[in-house]
Amino acid sequence: MRKSNAVAAVIAVLAWLVPSLASAATGPQPDPGGASPSGLSPSGLSQSVGAMPIGTTAYVIPGGAFFVSVTSGSDAARGTLSAPWKTISHAISAAPSGSTLVIRAGVYREGLTINGKRLTLQPYPNEAVFVRGSNVVTSWVASAGVWRRDGWSYQFPRQMPILVLASHPMANAPDMVFYDSQPLRQVAKITQVKGKAFYVDYATSQLTIGVDPAGHLVEGATKSVGLSLVNADGSIIRGLQFEHFATSANSHGAVIDQSTGVTYENDLFIDNAMAGLSLRGSFSEVHNSTFSDNGQLGVHTFQADHVHVADSLIHHNNTEHFDQFAEAGGAKVVSTTNATFERNYVDNNVGNGIWYDIDANSAIIVHNELFSNSRNGIQYEISSGGVIAGNVARNNDDAGIYVVESSNVQVFNNVMFKNDVGLAVWEGIRPPAVANVVIRNNVVMDGRASSTTMLDVDDTTHRLSAAQMGVSTNFNAYCRSSSGTPARVVDWAQANSSQAHYASVPAYRAATGNELSGYSCEGAVATAFFVKVTAGNFALTSTSIGHNAGGALPTNVAAALGVTAGVPVDLGVI
Repeated sequence: MRKSNAVAAVIAVLAWLVPSLASAATGPQPDPGGASPSGLSPSGLSQSVGAMPIGTTAYVIPGGAFFVSVTSGSDAARGTLSAPWKTISHAISAAPSGSTLVIRAGVYREGLTINGKRLTLQPYPNEAVFVRGSNVVTSWVASAGVWRRDGWSYQFPRQMPILVLASHPMANAPDMVFYDSQPLRQVAKITQVKGKAFYVDYATSQLTIGVDPAGHLVEGATKSVGLSLVNADGSIIRGLQFEHFATSANSHGAVIDQSTGVTYENDLFIDNAMAGLSLRGSFSEVHNSTFSDNGQLGVHTFQADHVHVADSLIHHNNTEHFDQFAEAGGAKVVSTTNATFERNYVDNNVGNGIWYDIDANSAIIVHNELFSNSRNGIQYEISSGGVIAGNVARNNDDAGIYVVESSNVQVFNNVMFKNDVGLAVWEGIRPPAVANVVIRNNVVMDGRASSTTMLDVDDTTHRLSAAQMGVSTNFNAYCRSSSGTPARVVDWAQANSSQAHYASVPAYRAATGNELSGYSCEGAVATAFFVKVTAGNFALTSTSIGHNAGGALPTNVAAALGVTAGVPVDLGVI
């Protein structure tokens, strides 16, 4: 498992994180019997996640609603269905607090602010609304195999170079160009413009692309923020797509929320330069939304206590390849207490899937599926009081679940399948020290060709043993469908020395006193544990040894999972 330079990473994160600067939604819900977005059979976690396809919601229009139409409206009109306003920004300014704005189909190339009002923004039933941060680019001049647009005066700050890797030097350049809705690649020199690439010269105000624009839709980013909510407590944003915003490292999101109790439902945050949604107010609710193909992060939170993100798709973020060890991936939760992520599908992000970091205390991370992320499925770091339960973390490049320099963490009833390491607990130089990490009722199965162990507990400073750190394990199953692969079941921290290595559960039990009720399964017993792991189905088979094999759950863990406390449970997801 790869381990980062902790000091450099935390300095980078702290520098970047300080910003420069609920009412319930109603409407149709996705079919609960739908397949997971990957096309795999569901794991039994979240049968349908992410936003409904744009243009398919049908929210009720309340009496007294105001209407907006970019194609037929006028800001001098009355804002009625028959005489709609033209721009969302005018509607926000003109409508009184408590109003619902119903937006007709179209592309709204606006940057919006809701300040001091409670508003609901929703599309007209079965109509697609795009809030887009780009303009159509015309007036191209052909020149030596490339095409140039003169007078391109849009410029955006290139912040936080500490997060940029030498291999991707343009990551923090927020400029974006789209060719028939597909992003072109930004290059650092005009001589590098070839094919689907572009270059912006701030000194000469010129934009150059390497593909012929004739007969094609070319759009260039002109705005940095799609929607800013300031003192817009209780607002509802639903059924909208936010895209093409040239967000910078310090502004974070295409949507920036500094309000209390805002609800997001069936929204899509796609193809933005940095993050899709940045939450900085408390009690935010995010349901059935999609965060995809954003340059650095899908979801970002900072001091957003009691945020709740559920039933959402967080997919293929960090397309610009920012430093994964500092700040990038699917979702990043920082300095936020009581943040809950549940029933989300988090896959193929370049970085961690869900990352809680720096005083992200009293976290609840339950019933998520985390798949094919380039680092850890879940990383819980420099925090305390986390409940990590009922998740499936599979095929992640590092650990399925990674607990870093954190205390009072409960890791219960997770499935970790074919990660580089199933579960890792790591102590370093930063406070708080690892303390009281309780690992129960989990199933760790198989690994990768490069895997050496299934459970890795380490103190890189060689000060503390795993027992001194308060790491304890019991009622867990360690399963290898091919006997002896990975070679070790547990690597276990030893004070003032390197780790001890145990090739079997009995050897680990005898040496440490852990796993008195733990399980080891090899070969046919392992392959019969779950219904069909190759299809992502981690329900127990009728003959699985996991039935009623787990220890009783503490009250808080049972409450987070929605089951009864104090009674034996199955291993893995319940």
